[in-house]
Amino acid sequence: MATLQAIRHNLIDRCESNVLKIKKLVDLMEVDMFTKPKVSQEVTQVISVPEMVYIMNGEDIGREIRSKYVTNAVSEVAKHPKIREAVLNKQRGLASRVNASSSLGGKSGLIIDGRDIGTVVLPFADLKIFLIASSKARALRRYLESCKNSISDCQFRKGEAEESDEYKQILQDIIVRDEADVKRKHSPLRKADDAIELDTTNMTLEQQVLKIEELVHQRM
Repeated sequence: MATLQAIRHNLIDRCESNVLKIKKLVDLMEVDMFTKPKVSQEVTQVISVPEMVYIMNGEDIGREIRSKYVTNAVSEVAKHPKIREAVLNKQRGLASRVNASSSLGGKSGLIIDGRDIGTVVLPFADLKIFLIASSKARALRRYLESCKNSISDCQFRKGEAEESDEYKQILQDIIVRDEADVKRKHSPLRKADDAIELDTTNMTLEQQVLKIEELVHQRM
């Protein structure tokens, strides 16, 4: 959301000199996240991923924050400590609201993902899973996800998809962002000492969900 704010206010190209302006935008924004209720209560054997709703200042920004221009600019914004600190406060604020509900007898819990969640944002989480996958596997998944929301021609067979220019660009963007996140000075991407590493390169969505459910039951 910080990156989206920077883009919307034309601060991304001069990010280095506009850190305090971006930080102020993050400090002032109202954020919320929740899953959309299922429309159908029909029970099936197919695992469905709940649709996440991301609200910023009363606006649903889910589609926009997944866009290429936001994804490609994240590392440039995230490398600045003051901006990361402002985002950290927002993330912990959301977690605190959920924990308060749970302590009052509510049924809510919190599943949150991010590149520094287990090391910086929520270092005392009950369960930390360090999800990894090859760059090629992640690029293919992102390409296919992009195809679902696109009216352009897409190749859905793996071999054909990997020959497309869009896939190749996504792969390159992933490699560049990974390197930037690992090497940044503030809150670099790394596995928490108590995290469980799960390589999903050759796993289906269903296999990933079942494995994570197993880890949850073991730990909690």
